[in-house]
Amino acid sequence: MSNLSLIDLESDPEAAGEWLLEEIGNLRLARHKLRDNQQIAFLTIARYENRLDRIDSQQHTDGLTKMYNRIGLETTLRQWWRQGRHKSQPINAALFDLDAFGEVNHQHGAPVGDRMLCHFAKLVQEYLGKDDLAGRFAGQQFLVLMPDVGADNALKIVELIRQSIENTPLPLDRQEIHQTVTAAVTEVAPGDTEETLFQRLEETLKQAKQHGPNRSLVYREHT
Repeated sequence: MSNLSLIDLESDPEAAGEWLLEEIGNLRLARHKLRDNQQIAFLTIARYENRLDRIDSQQHTDGLTKMYNRIGLETTLRQWWRQGRHKSQPINAALFDLDAFGEVNHQHGAPVGDRMLCHFAKLVQEYLGKDDLAGRFAGQQFLVLMPDVGADNALKIVELIRQSIENTPLPLDRQEIHQTVTAAVTEVAPGDTEETLFQRLEETLKQAKQHGPNRSLVYREHT
């Protein structure tokens, strides 16, 4: 039986309306999650069949932020790897995750959450050079790769982005929505593959989150 049948639309229309909006938001989030999973599955198959470089370029862009999506990021990275760019020049990578993003969706609705994603995407692009690679990695996570940028300068750029989103709230009607971001930073190693790079960034981001939101953490190799 549908949950809709349990809602009394006549006696409490306001509550019913709020419930419907929440359910629409949940469906929207589920759709985004499904899209992320589909992209990962698609890339897994494409890597197995060795056809990453033959994916239609129309599939490279995130429809919401207009940045690269996961497919576009991995396809471009594969080109970099074949060119040996990670072996001939320093490249630093950062993975950003919007803190407590689920609360934004819950309190203000998924459309406002989408606006926040676009807001952050725009801020990121303001700090990147023409040769940098950036895109929406998944959900509320964004990946940035900075070639010919040393570790210290990469961290400075990441910190500028982190501070920028903290100090630039999203205007909404008569209020402002404040957002922070946590970031993981690592230097790309000559022996890295896309998979090892992503795994290292995700593990470093997880460690950063354990110490609280609104921070940047640089990967340090254990010796």
